[in-house]
Amino acid sequence: MVGKTQGDDKPDRKRAFTQESVRKLTPEPRQVIWFDTSFKGLALSVSPQGSKSWIFLYYPPKSNTRTHPLGSFPDVGVAEARKNAIAFKANLPTFLENRNKPAPV
Repeated sequence: MVGKTQGDDKPDRKRAFTQESVRKLTPEPRQVIWFDTSFKGLALSVSPQGSKSWIFLYYPPKSNTRTHPLGSFPDVGVAEARKNAIAFKANLPTFLENRNKPAPV
């Protein structure tokens, strides 16, 4: 029952990412998002074609879940993806504030 939650037929899409565990992820017929158990918000999107992209999931006030791209695996490894996620999370208030400002004329 590896990869399944106990008492459930849904696959468990959470794991502590390592270079090896990410490298071993195989594509499925539909895009799949895997979640890192070591850092909340860090995720890896795996396309049916096999490409792997790091994303950070965040929850702006009064809005749905949003994603921010962090790079592609293997160009961006696990340690760098975590570092990028930590930096983005630290700057998230500024990012959200600036995102809502009108563009300068």
